[in-house]
Amino acid sequence: MLIFSVIGSMWKWILCFSLIFIFLLSSCWAQVHPRNFNAEISQANVDQSPIITYKENFFNGHSYFANGQRIKAKQVGKYLEVSPEDAKSFSVANKKLVSGATMRWGAIALGVGANVYLLTTESSNSILPFLGMLGGAIVLDTVGLPMRRDGKRRSSNALESYNYKVSRNLVYSPKVELKLNPVYSSLAIKF
Repeated sequence: MLIFSVIGSMWKWILCFSLIFIFLLSSCWAQVHPRNFNAEISQANVDQSPIITYKENFFNGHSYFANGQRIKAKQVGKYLEVSPEDAKSFSVANKKLVSGATMRWGAIALGVGANVYLLTTESSNSILPFLGMLGGAIVLDTVGLPMRRDGKRRSSNALESYNYKVSRNLVYSPKVELKLNPVYSSLAIKF
């Protein structure tokens, strides 16, 4: 009977730690996993680059819009490819934003799980696991919230920089220029 009572109390720990591990793993995967922003962008697409805006929904999730139509973050990255430095900073910022949001939701789930564990366990030794899970939730929230804020700020800066370049027609496009002059001739290749 002692073995079954030990296993019966351990499944709650295993469940809690597996949830923590899954949330941390998905957060790390979002940061490390490279996104493929290889888009086929022609000169016509450079001339027709849309202004990209974003709004936050009720749960503070980003919704991106290009010319009034809702688009995904992957499509935003494709539009930003005309400006490579903005595309890179947006992809890094979006990974941070997603990782921070994942950690935050993990902290909320862990905190709720800790409270459920405290209220459903009739043992007098349930305070230490509760405090451990609550401490883990506090750590996840302490790390996730600033990470999400920084990602939001950096993605906003990348979009503002891109929109400024599009509105001023300063977007980067590789070109070849041949200058013919009576005095000299030149060929300029800009990458």
